[in-house]
Amino acid sequence: MMMHAYLLKTAYIYMLPVANSLLANYASQPFGGSASASKLFDDMPLRDHVSWTSIINAYLPALAQALRLFRDVHLGTSLHGLVTRRGLHVDVFNANSLIHMYSEGLRLRSTRKVFDSIANKNGVSWNTMLSGLLGKKLAHPLCCRSVHAVTVRKLLLMASVLLLNALLDVYAKCGLVKHALRLFRRMPFLNRNLISWSTVIAACTRNGKPHEAITCFATMREAGQRPNSITMLSLLEACANRAEMRASRCAYGMVLRSGMALEQGMGNTLVDMYDKCGDLAEARRVFNAMLVKDVLSWNSMIGALGMNGRALDALALLGNME
Repeated sequence: MMMHAYLLKTAYIYMLPVANSLLANYASQPFGGSASASKLFDDMPLRDHVSWTSIINAYLPALAQALRLFRDVHLGTSLHGLVTRRGLHVDVFNANSLIHMYSEGLRLRSTRKVFDSIANKNGVSWNTMLSGLLGKKLAHPLCCRSVHAVTVRKLLLMASVLLLNALLDVYAKCGLVKHALRLFRRMPFLNRNLISWSTVIAACTRNGKPHEAITCFATMREAGQRPNSITMLSLLEACANRAEMRASRCAYGMVLRSGMALEQGMGNTLVDMYDKCGDLAEARRVFNAMLVKDVLSWNSMIGALGMNGRALDALALLGNME
């Protein structure tokens, strides 16, 4: 702002390249730059296409954020059209915001058009595109493999953990567990974070591969990675699907030691796990220890009793619920 004040006091405000340089500097600032850019732009007696490009770039992130909040795709399309007709440059940051906006509005063709127009795509570009497809259930197995092939050719997999995790998630949601596992095994070991491990374990669990999920969890622990509640929920579900008592008890022990047993979702999953393993006494003990029970908690316990020939106990518990 000191430089701005100096320009106003001198004749330099009439030198367009100098004013444009300061305007571009304001436009590039992440916080508070748009207000300063607007003030300078209003004070400029002369403006050219560089001036207009800078002022639009200053406001486009804020507008894109507003559009994400209000989901006004029509307004966003008008703004994008104005920028395009004027031949103004949209940098990769603003293009990523447009990709997010169009995907939120289910404008798949526009989303892909903006994505293809980015000359230097970064990890955020790919992640936003994939997340948009996945979030709106527009992902297709062939599309997943095509995007993966492109990222391999561009060597982006070595540079972006976000992109790797997004691809893992897309493969999992498309039911392509083999592809997810292959991608995960090819990831540099240091690039595997908790999200990577949890995504693969959940993918195996939800796609009929509980043994692979348990094995992957054991490998994760050997690698020194600590699980969170999401990881543990997937492990408990895998143990329940296998109905393996030894693995279930080991998993329960880890839940107790981690202090996650008091979480409501964890308790419900534990009841379901012990039910499928045929240990009603342990399921009932976990149920009784739960501090907060929701409808799912009661239904799980009542269903466990009923399915194991304990109809009277199920009815009694139903009476307690009411």
